[in-house]
Amino acid sequence: MSTPSRPQGPPPAAAADSLHGPPRTPPPRDMFGNRPMGGLGLPTQKAKNFKGTLVRLLGYLDPHRGGLVVVVAAGATGTVFNVLGPKILGMATTKIFEGFVAKSLRVPGAAIDFGYVHRTLIGLVGLYIVGNVFQYVMQFLMAKVAQQTVYAMRRDLEAKFDRLPL
Repeated sequence: MSTPSRPQGPPPAAAADSLHGPPRTPPPRDMFGNRPMGGLGLPTQKAKNFKGTLVRLLGYLDPHRGGLVVVVAAGATGTVFNVLGPKILGMATTKIFEGFVAKSLRVPGAAIDFGYVHRTLIGLVGLYIVGNVFQYVMQFLMAKVAQQTVYAMRRDLEAKFDRLPL
């Protein structure tokens, strides 16, 4: 009897290494030294003067105070309308379910009140349209305020650079 021959080839440890490819390399370093690119694992930087920075930012937002009030009001109103939608949809679903159960139990004169369901769904569509209009107004005004604020900050920064000597 002959013994089974061993398969020829690299030992099992070397075979496992060849399956996974070359050894992994560390992430690339940035051009300033030993930090990994992307800053992963680095502690976050804290503002040296948070209060001063906040006051300066609020100064840039001050000309847009009325727009920000409208943004908050439109956002709150749109959110309320969009939250009321599922509650009203639940009322229509309950009316359908009650009619179905009554018909299943063969209650005389039982039927689904499709008129109520129709009125409720039409009102629901209107509610969602009004809520989304408020959300759109909020997003439009917020984008406008953000763009104008960043423009003012860049304008002031460029003016400061222009004042600096070469």
